Parts: sequence; structure tokens; C-alpha cells
Amino acid sequence: IDLTVDQWVVIDHIMPKQDRGVSQNELAEDTAKDAPTVTRILDLLVKKGLVIRQMADDDRRKFNIYLTDEGRKVHQQAFELIAE
Repeated sequence: IDLTVDQWVVIDHIMPKQDRGVSQNELAEDTAKDAPTVTRILDLLVKKGLVIRQMADDDRRKFNIYLTDEGRKVHQQAFELIAE
């Protein structure tokens, strides 16, 4: 699977909040990474087609992050490997 450990950590923190989305700031707090690092990781995940950024309904300056169908599939594959 073409994921770094940091990319996996971010995807794994998005998955349980998939229904409502998660902000980049919340991801930074949850993963104990600084905001620029999270932004770079998300940029790579967007290029890979694993996540999307969607403007937040309540604040046009914020984006919520969601896994794509492919992102959920990769999360499941990686989770199975890690569980072994």
C-alpha cells in the first residue's frame, strides 16, 4: 500500500469522523502534528485520490476533510495489514 506512516495516521483519524468530516485544525490536534505538516500530508492524500476537502457549511474559511471511496478502501487494506 502506497502510504507513509504519517499518511496512515491522518487517514485513520478521519475514518471515525467520516460522517461529519473533520477540520484540518482538528486533525492537527488529534494527530499531535503541526498545521503545516497536516496540510502537506492532506495535499498528498488529495493527489492520490484518497481524501477530499469540502467547504464547511458553517464557515466558508474552513474545509472539512472526508475519505473518498478509494480512501475507505485503502484504510481497510492498511488496517488489515496492521492488525496482522
